[in-house]
Amino acid sequence: AVYEGAACPGAIQVDGSEEYFDRCTAPHESESGCHCRYWWGYQHHENAEEFTTHFGCDYTYDSPDHKWCYVLDTCPGSMETGHDDACFWDYCPERQPVQE
Repeated sequence: AVYEGAACPGAIQVDGSEEYFDRCTAPHESESGCHCRYWWGYQHHENAEEFTTHFGCDYTYDSPDHKWCYVLDTCPGSMETGHDDACFWDYCPERQPVQE
């Protein structure tokens, strides 16, 4: 949990409570400034039952020239996947800052 609560940039509120948490390192940011999920699964093109695991901004079989990610938060510029799970995604900038 974070002491600053909602005042902490990037803190995420725990559902149904006044508590907030944050991760130790900042996630990648998308082109729109959304926070990318740390890891996410994506359906493999050859086998509908198989998923590949991706971390932050990554290329996929259907986007080999432009990295993208599923985002943690819905923010202006993110796009809905159209799946039942109401996930949002966004493209990533060409260069990501070095994680410390």
